[in-house]
Amino acid sequence: MILLRDEDLVVTFENGLLTMTNGSIRRVVELASLGAPRTVELSGIDGVNRAAAANGAADFAFVGLEPPTAAAPWQLGEVRAESLPQSLLDGAAVRVTVDMTDVRRGIDYRREYFLYRGLPVIGTLAAFRSAVTPNVYWNHRGLNGDAGGPPHGFTDSLLAAGPMTPKLSVRFRGRTDLTDDLVEFVSSPAAGRLGGNLLFASDSAGTGFFLFQESPPDEERRDFENFSFIWSGHRVESCNWGVHPAEVVPGQWQVSDRTAVGIYTDRAGAVRSLKAYQRLRFPSDPRHRAVVVNPWGCGRFRELADADFLVREISAAAECGATHYQIDDGWQRGGTLNEITVLNHRVTPDYWEVSERLGGSLSPLREAADRAGIKLALWMAPSVNCEYDDWRAFADTVLKYHREYGIGIFKFDGVKLRSSRAARNFRSLLERLKTASGGGIFINMDTTNGQRPGYCSFLEFGNIFLENRYLCHTWGRNYHPEKALRNLWRLSRLLRPQNFQIEVANPLDYVDGCFHEAGFCDPRDYPWEYWLAVPMFASPLLWFAPSLLPEAMRRRCRTVMELHRRWRDRIMEGEIFPIGDEPDGRSFTGFVSRHPQGLDTVIVYREIGAAAGRSQLVSEQIPAGRRWRTVGGAGEVLSVPGGLDASVPAAPGFVLAVAE
Repeated sequence: MILLRDEDLVVTFENGLLTMTNGSIRRVVELASLGAPRTVELSGIDGVNRAAAANGAADFAFVGLEPPTAAAPWQLGEVRAESLPQSLLDGAAVRVTVDMTDVRRGIDYRREYFLYRGLPVIGTLAAFRSAVTPNVYWNHRGLNGDAGGPPHGFTDSLLAAGPMTPKLSVRFRGRTDLTDDLVEFVSSPAAGRLGGNLLFASDSAGTGFFLFQESPPDEERRDFENFSFIWSGHRVESCNWGVHPAEVVPGQWQVSDRTAVGIYTDRAGAVRSLKAYQRLRFPSDPRHRAVVVNPWGCGRFRELADADFLVREISAAAECGATHYQIDDGWQRGGTLNEITVLNHRVTPDYWEVSERLGGSLSPLREAADRAGIKLALWMAPSVNCEYDDWRAFADTVLKYHREYGIGIFKFDGVKLRSSRAARNFRSLLERLKTASGGGIFINMDTTNGQRPGYCSFLEFGNIFLENRYLCHTWGRNYHPEKALRNLWRLSRLLRPQNFQIEVANPLDYVDGCFHEAGFCDPRDYPWEYWLAVPMFASPLLWFAPSLLPEAMRRRCRTVMELHRRWRDRIMEGEIFPIGDEPDGRSFTGFVSRHPQGLDTVIVYREIGAAAGRSQLVSEQIPAGRRWRTVGGAGEVLSVPGGLDASVPAAPGFVLAVAE
């Protein structure tokens, strides 16, 4: 029986087999023997089946709830498919839903699959509503385990075809206040319990599949499991429910995080498919492409911030070429973030009113922004100490500032998703803001500390405020253009740099002793134009108080920001890949944006220790045969077989070029 047919998107269910395909990927799950899905085929146009048909276990299970068996199957309910139009929260997709029931325990289960046109990736999630609580010790101590370790749950799985073995696991780290190692790549990981949000597996020819978890980084998770994947024998399981068994409330639906399963024939194709999936899964809005000034980086914002200072700041931000000025912590009547996160005060309705220090209204600042030709943005912090149970009231407050003052960009700080209840409430808050504003509200998701969503989830609501990096303090992690470029380059190997705010500090904020890391030169050995060019292929965050800059420095900033703004749409509408060597202070490195209409853009950086003035950058992601025209920086870029030949006469320096 055909459940849905829309050109290449076809879903059928007959003889107990549910078959889903979009022409680029085909997944077949058998439902008859267990009353639950078990994957027996995962293939593409290459005809290679990545999944073994001998798979005998269900594709998902929750810890402490009995999985189905052939002797005790679940009762299969409705199987249906529907087309979902593109929305503010997801791309156009086909959703396939399977309902099941464990009658003896009174548990309703639901499985959903998401197919996108032409994309060799299928997203999955699982859900259940139980009349009983999980039958498991709710800790990892003592009697929990056996020789195989404590029990665990998983949201998706398959029995990999024999030649497929793990080739790469990728672990992302949040809490960037504490580390500069934001991503860890583990080649050929040993089978067993694995960490990370991404796992790639392939045969010796490079044909394989990947699992991408739309979950927080490992250290931020709430699951019972203390690992992200299990590879045992040939079976791989994705462990990212995001729900601890102690949180299961009878009669309440529990919904997992998504896992996306993609297929590929080579590593470069895997990366392209993964980024294409993220583009569709987390729709972006050109209205929110911004150059944001946030003055917190000067280290004295709370001390300086009054109405007169902020009016000067807004005017100076426009002179720097910014599009938005973001008012940070201290504008609110309730005090500062410490009132919530340190002193644990209850948030009352007047907490988020405008302080009398600012005259009780943002109208004068809105008028100053209108005169300067830029927009206001605002820092806020949802109520972490009540698990966001007050999300409706907080949403009303945010919407009030959006409607009264035209504020579209809000930075959300102090977030901790310590429970599935908190995560549900936080998502409800963000969905309310996005839908009620018609997409007019965009959130900068601070990932610097706390149990936060990280790099792979909640991106349909905004982008990622990546780091707090200072030159005005002798404590904490300090700013250096090499570190900023390295972190962006490494993250962009698999994630979309369009989703990251990258800071630029003010060299005049430098205080003696602020930079003390071995192996780095004085950051001021790099010209400020280089600092400003580091986020050219991301979202620049000007991390200083612009009114404290001399006029000449504001002009220098404006020149580079205008260069970014001139080419921004062309860059952001492409798919961005890192090229060259990983930044290490001695490299030729950079990024290429592959535009769907061939309007490609490339930037090449020559770091301070790169001795030669010319280098070849080789990458499968670089388009062949392009004629490149220099539009910024100094130097030239030429196409050569397999990559680029780039010359940058000064070290350090950069060249920005566009394909003609």
